[in-house]
Amino acid sequence: MAFAATLGAFTEELVELVAAVSAQSDPEQFDVLKESALRKIRYHNFLRTNHFQVRNELDGLEERFRVLNRDALADALRGRLDTLAQFSNKWTPETLHFLLQLSDQPTQKSKLRDLELLKVPDEDPEPPLTWEDVAEEEGWDQDRDLWKNVDFADDSSDGGYVDTKSDASVESQDTSMSSIEARYRRQPTDYLATIRDEDKNLKTIRETQSWRYQSMPRDGNGRSQKVPVSELQVVREVFFMLRGLDNTLFNEQSVPSTKYNLDHASWEVYHILLGSLGEARRQLAILRRFAKQHQNISLVQVFQDAVEKRLLTFDRELSRMEAQFVDIKQDVLVQEPSLQFENSSAFGPGSFTPFSEIFNNTFENWMQTEMSHDQATFYRLRSKLVWFCSSLKSYLTTLVIGPLMTELRESLQQAADIDDLAAVHSTIVKRMIDEACLGSKLDLIHQCILDILDLSIRLEDARQQESERAEEMKEISRLSMISSPRKSGRGRYIQASEEEDESFLAEQDRSVLIQDAEKTYADVLVEIGAELDRHLKFMCGGLRGAARASGKDAAVKWDTLAEMLEVGVVQDRGRFNTQLYA
Repeated sequence: MAFAATLGAFTEELVELVAAVSAQSDPEQFDVLKESALRKIRYHNFLRTNHFQVRNELDGLEERFRVLNRDALADALRGRLDTLAQFSNKWTPETLHFLLQLSDQPTQKSKLRDLELLKVPDEDPEPPLTWEDVAEEEGWDQDRDLWKNVDFADDSSDGGYVDTKSDASVESQDTSMSSIEARYRRQPTDYLATIRDEDKNLKTIRETQSWRYQSMPRDGNGRSQKVPVSELQVVREVFFMLRGLDNTLFNEQSVPSTKYNLDHASWEVYHILLGSLGEARRQLAILRRFAKQHQNISLVQVFQDAVEKRLLTFDRELSRMEAQFVDIKQDVLVQEPSLQFENSSAFGPGSFTPFSEIFNNTFENWMQTEMSHDQATFYRLRSKLVWFCSSLKSYLTTLVIGPLMTELRESLQQAADIDDLAAVHSTIVKRMIDEACLGSKLDLIHQCILDILDLSIRLEDARQQESERAEEMKEISRLSMISSPRKSGRGRYIQASEEEDESFLAEQDRSVLIQDAEKTYADVLVEIGAELDRHLKFMCGGLRGAARASGKDAAVKWDTLAEMLEVGVVQDRGRFNTQLYA
């Protein structure tokens, strides 16, 4: 009964807060809502919250904070969860789950400064105690003679004051340690070093470090100049910089200082060299900052440990390299090698080669260099034309002639008389003409195929013409190097019929090559490539359109041929890419 009464009281309070209805304002509505809420609460078995799920959700929230670069919020959440784990009870998962359900986009709307509002302010904060208050209270501010220096030289019989070691400070031991530990524990006095010739050593140190504080010198016109530094000083500063230490030649952003310069190098060379080293230091700084961050995810911790090991190895290597410059164990003798005949570049292999041979070799290398780009374009066009011919041959033999010939043999064997044989032959021939793109409807496609084959002939003619031109230039260059003309030898006897045949073939070849005589070899290759792309695109579009418009069996094979040729179509956003062959 006590539980029912308590549950009823809590239910009434819940209805009043949620529905804003009380027993005095609307008794009927209040009773209906109360009975409905009591019925649902009594006959519903609520399960306990899964604390593993709550922990996973909180870990996921922390990880999202870190992914969004809000590490401060993630650290605050983790610290409070660790503190809460020390005082948790059986209701802690329910409370945390309730708070997670009430949260509204915590990754975007959470603010770190809102945590300050949760702190309980001090009721009566006491003002801080300062030395001014103490001086005013004790009367120090009125006694001006208190802070004057007292001179004991006239009144004291001692010649001077000597700061000696206190026996108590030397002989006193830490009572928390045993006598053995105290015996081998080093005291502060053990670190005192006796320096001989102190003034001389101090002067040497000041001289070696004086360049750091030296002001910029000025020339005769009053313009400021750079402070000269040596290579050893620059190398040591670079080592400091790469280890992430403060140095003089670089600022915090690893930018070289404009105050210093190498004494034997220009400012541009010095700035570029140190700028590249500063860029390396900026990349290393990213790794060093990552290695110092606190990570909670195990995989990231493993990766962080690997980065720390690599950085430690790198720092050790830098220290080893720096030790070679600081602590020189032995002198290194550097000697310039003697100039010998065999080692001299002026008398190397080929020094006594005739000038004509050197010129011919140089000219051939130049011709090969000039023709390398054109040769690459030629072979690219040649391979594309070979691909087109192979594709067309495969289509005709595999998809057209082969199946139709098989069907023709089967139909001829089944024919009953001569009329059936003629009808079968006529049907097969008509189908072969249509599928081979030789019909009247595909006359434009047929002409396009012939144009592409003509491009193959034109490409070979252009290559032959360029080869003849190169041979002619080579012959001219060779003849120009000969001091006296050589007599031509006697040629073989040529019959009249052979001479007529050769003249006829030469005139026929000249008529073919006359169209490209005034164009360069590169321009001809560009035109051939552009026309080839245009014809291929026209063929693909025409075959697609004819296949869609026709209802014959050949339409399927036309569409197949279009798919085979689409591989070689070069499209560049609706225009032909002629630059590919340039």
